[in-house]
Amino acid sequence: MISLLLFALIIVQDSIPYKPFEEFEISLEYEFKKHPVPNATEMLLNEANGRHKKVTDSSPLPFIVLNLKVLEASDQEIRLKVFKLDKPYLSKKGIQNGSEVKIELGFTDDIKDRVAPHEYTFFFLDSKKNETSKIVVFVADDGTFLVNGEKRGKF
Repeated sequence: MISLLLFALIIVQDSIPYKPFEEFEISLEYEFKKHPVPNATEMLLNEANGRHKKVTDSSPLPFIVLNLKVLEASDQEIRLKVFKLDKPYLSKKGIQNGSEVKIELGFTDDIKDRVAPHEYTFFFLDSKKNETSKIVVFVADDGTFLVNGEKRGKF
């Protein structure tokens, strides 16, 4: 029964079309920030989860901010919902031409090492909250940046 439900969910997710590339623009802003030093409790939790990473250097490290600009929103697309690794992250009403969304992806090494989220899905919704189109942003563990499965760069 559970496998049938999972199969149905996968089919439904795949039926949502990608938003055409000419209808949006994605750009990355590179900044340099100091990595916060985790406290002792965070280090123990990260070790338990296999995500231990010592942060001893206080020099600025590359940090990425993603900018999404909607160039063309259809009449049906009035809301945007963002998922970070399949978990709800952000919801925005009133999507129209020229709408912009800024998301801090994090430190490049953390994204590549899977300490920070590496996948974001933007769903465009209609007035009844049905998903009409999507944009999938994925960073591979080698730093390859993909938008809707198409390579857009590497960091």
